[in-house]
Amino acid sequence: MAAAPEWQVLWEPAREDTAGTPRFSTLQKVVCTCNYVVLQILESVRSKVLTLHFDAEQSAWTSRCCGARRGRAASVSVRAVAASGDAVWFGDASYTQPPKLIYVPDIGSWSGKASQGAQLVRELPPLFAAKVEVEQLEATSADGTQVPFQCLRPSGAVDPPTLIYAYGGFGIPVLPGYKATVGAAWLERGGQYVEAHIRGGGEFGPAWEAAGRGAAGRLRAYEDLEAIADHLIAKGIAEPGRLGLFGRSNGGLLVANQVVREMASDAPRRFAAMVGEVPLTDMLRYHTLLAGASWLEEYGDPADDALYPQLRQISAYHLAQDLLREQRARRMPKVLFTTSTRDDRVHPCHARKMAELLQSAPDGSNVFLFEGDEGGHGGAAIFERAFVRTLEYEFLWSQLSRR
Repeated sequence: MAAAPEWQVLWEPAREDTAGTPRFSTLQKVVCTCNYVVLQILESVRSKVLTLHFDAEQSAWTSRCCGARRGRAASVSVRAVAASGDAVWFGDASYTQPPKLIYVPDIGSWSGKASQGAQLVRELPPLFAAKVEVEQLEATSADGTQVPFQCLRPSGAVDPPTLIYAYGGFGIPVLPGYKATVGAAWLERGGQYVEAHIRGGGEFGPAWEAAGRGAAGRLRAYEDLEAIADHLIAKGIAEPGRLGLFGRSNGGLLVANQVVREMASDAPRRFAAMVGEVPLTDMLRYHTLLAGASWLEEYGDPADDALYPQLRQISAYHLAQDLLREQRARRMPKVLFTTSTRDDRVHPCHARKMAELLQSAPDGSNVFLFEGDEGGHGGAAIFERAFVRTLEYEFLWSQLSRR
């Protein structure tokens, strides 16, 4: 009789083989209760919970999904109450549903319904009134990779101004969640909001993250973003001249590079207005400023002679210098950069230098800078954050809406 294997695979990522970069489901968390191993999984930007149980009589593991409706754009979380039982705390939130905390007495038998002894412990009240339709769509990037994005559209909206949010870096996923500020400042006013799952993020596993790393990867991520923008316009989901872009930190680097790409292009503009919050812009000196040296693995080392010319291709500050010096700039997009004097990660000089350079151009009146004096990398202290967010959304709304 053959001996039982010492190791057994209980779960492995599902792979989507398409052109370009493959996509995988990802394991977000493992929770152990008395009788179950609970896996929190991200699959096609949808959270689901899988419970695993060892059947001693059959000498085999069984599995079942629970706690998340199939196809629902939501984020869930699970935490064991105590190791001596199978009760868990279950968190649930979506774009349209405020976060709620549920006590589940037995995760092994729970189907996700309100019955079966589950108790709603707490729920955040609704913080915006708009009724929103959520749809997950895909655009085809330059290398053939299918890039998903979420489209949040107020019910009944006709040709709304559209704002894209993108990050794409450090393996950080952009996940479904209740975004009260977006709801109150954008959706409630009739604007359409898009979240992009571009490469470099953690939505689809290590290959997706690695494809956006380094200078070459960043260029792929920018192509992903442009593919989404082009798809929105081509399909009539967004109206030309009313498409905006928002990004912060690494997403601010993306915004700064899109400003440069717009400046250099003869094609019709993609983005009518952009906001870059606490952005990186100088990728040839970033490693000498504050926390920059800790990002060498993500971006590459400018001190490496082989990487220096590659990093210059995503150094928005130097690319803008070239365009202005050689008088090759076709136009200046409308852009607002925001930063904080006390940012301890991305030095405020990134935003200052970029704004000053662009403002020196003939049409530099399209470029704005706001610098607060509190808040660190959050861009503002708590008491100032409402002001900064209002400033950003008012800027975007004033440029993208019909007045």
